[in-house]
Amino acid sequence: MLAIQEPARPGIAKPDSILQLAKMDSLQKAAPKDTLRKKPIQRTVLASSLLPAEPTFMGFQPSDRIDLLYEDVPELFAALAGMRISRSGDLGQFAQVSYMAAPARFTSLQFDGIDWPVGFYGQTNLSAVPEVLADAITLNPGSNAIRLQSVAPHDSRPWTHIEYVKGPFDVDVMRVRFKRSLSKKIQPYFSLNLANSNGQQTIVGNDARGGPYDATRMYLRTDYLLSADLRLRYRFLSTVNEAVVATPYFFEELPDVLDSDAHFKEKRILHALAVAKSAAFSDTLTKQVSERDLYRFEIYHWANHEETRDDFKNGLIEHKNNILGGTAKWSFFRRRWSLSALAKLERHNFTSPTITEDAVNLAMSQANAQLKFHDHLVGDAHVKVQHHTKFGSLLSGSAQIAFAPANGMQIYAAAARTYSMPGPAEYANELPGILTGNTALESASLDKIEIGMQHAHDNIQFSAALNHLSLQNQYVLAISDTVLQFQNAPTSELYWGYSVSARWLPFAGMQVDFSSNGTLEKPSAIYDFWYLPRVVHRLGMLYGRALFQNDLHVEMQLSGQYWGAHQQPIFATGALPSIDMAAGGFFADGQIKLIYKDAVLFFRLDNFLNEALEWRQWQQMRGRAFRYGIYWEFWN
Repeated sequence: MLAIQEPARPGIAKPDSILQLAKMDSLQKAAPKDTLRKKPIQRTVLASSLLPAEPTFMGFQPSDRIDLLYEDVPELFAALAGMRISRSGDLGQFAQVSYMAAPARFTSLQFDGIDWPVGFYGQTNLSAVPEVLADAITLNPGSNAIRLQSVAPHDSRPWTHIEYVKGPFDVDVMRVRFKRSLSKKIQPYFSLNLANSNGQQTIVGNDARGGPYDATRMYLRTDYLLSADLRLRYRFLSTVNEAVVATPYFFEELPDVLDSDAHFKEKRILHALAVAKSAAFSDTLTKQVSERDLYRFEIYHWANHEETRDDFKNGLIEHKNNILGGTAKWSFFRRRWSLSALAKLERHNFTSPTITEDAVNLAMSQANAQLKFHDHLVGDAHVKVQHHTKFGSLLSGSAQIAFAPANGMQIYAAAARTYSMPGPAEYANELPGILTGNTALESASLDKIEIGMQHAHDNIQFSAALNHLSLQNQYVLAISDTVLQFQNAPTSELYWGYSVSARWLPFAGMQVDFSSNGTLEKPSAIYDFWYLPRVVHRLGMLYGRALFQNDLHVEMQLSGQYWGAHQQPIFATGALPSIDMAAGGFFADGQIKLIYKDAVLFFRLDNFLNEALEWRQWQQMRGRAFRYGIYWEFWN
């Protein structure tokens, strides 16, 4: 996997803490101009030592989290190149991500080596992802894969950090993380996120409706050292989100959305136990030492619940999916090649008053090989075989080759085929008068060809990619006996996508970032493209300097985002939904960050032009809003 992180800014020595790195950033930005230009921008390879060149901006590293005052994970994703985010509302409400122009349901998400389970409608709800899992985001050029990683400091000292964000509509967000050594063999790493709001706002006619939002997200990772390189690993994750008018027109809200007082509640609970043999891995390019599993055997249980309630229509509808699974993974690393293989078995047990499916089994095996043909040429191949008791066997894979014609430059080409199986609420959901199931529904597939380049020289770095996508067997809505039904489209959907990003350091203390991504033409009005902006453009400027003999570091950030028009359905009983094109608009934000020792204080004004747009019909995006927050890290 040619997976990479965002390059570090022109750096000094590696700091002991994230905040020290932030202060070093400010010092570097305040350095003399000629010093800034002498060194090329440093980059870090996350997943492979075989890359032929030092790649450029494709993600962000842990220290960049404190560059943003954010309230949930979708805000982090929205700041990354190649990403388009769809929401149905404000903080904590349903959000999906499209990477490199792929439909959201074809963008896979994985954290700490575990696949994030999709919802009953095939959706990936970013609002349910604990923020700690987004410490490091790894993106794989040429594929639709996003890998999240929680990064605990390798230092053996106890470590704690606290974050607090205060926002509009009585928003309160608090994050606490700590690492402790209970003994020489036991080192737990724990994270707790709490969020709530009293005023998620929805506009219906001339009425402004609001409702509470609450979330609790926990993540625990504990290793017990059986020997120097063998460990017993336990992971626990619990995330509960509940919001009023929070669903993207799940069909449980129908038929009368205007008079709906529905709310949506989602739970994700994980218990995982693994035995893993790990080894220190020294990267041949960056000289960094990291830890990787040479093999891992793991069993896990997911409890996934999605609940909609509308007391005036459908009452309480709760879908439950209990997943019991196991994986075995093996990896082999050498200087010029690497191999890895993984096998997985899962059983999904469904409980629902409307879903007629009881249980399904899933078996999956995959292999990945990477070969360094030459110091300037690397190839990567990935093959996956899945067998589902409902949808049969599916073969997917990808291939990628990267060439470095010069230092700091990389050109790559990639091709991939991925599948998305229907969710149980799409093929086996019976909502009287609204939706009926379709046992003949088949898996959709996406073929993708991509070419791209990445270049870094002196104080400029740039990346660009162009891809062609073919969506087959995609899901569309049809009328069956006066009710809606999901069916496979008879024709393919062909379209082009693109992504461009750049970073420029024009003078000491100044940084300019630009990114643009989306589709080159207007996509068809099909289910997979609802709520997703066709294009997203971002421009950001950041200036920082040190004051009072470097005791105080100040950073000022000004950013603008243009969200393109997006499709939103207008439902009517007994008929296909009509499609309304919601207008796009420009959002401008400003932020000031004060860094003193191990604390950061934020002040941020969002959408200060007070642009009024809708996430979905009758649900507005956030208007002008003031937020502030604090980030405090300490070793104790």
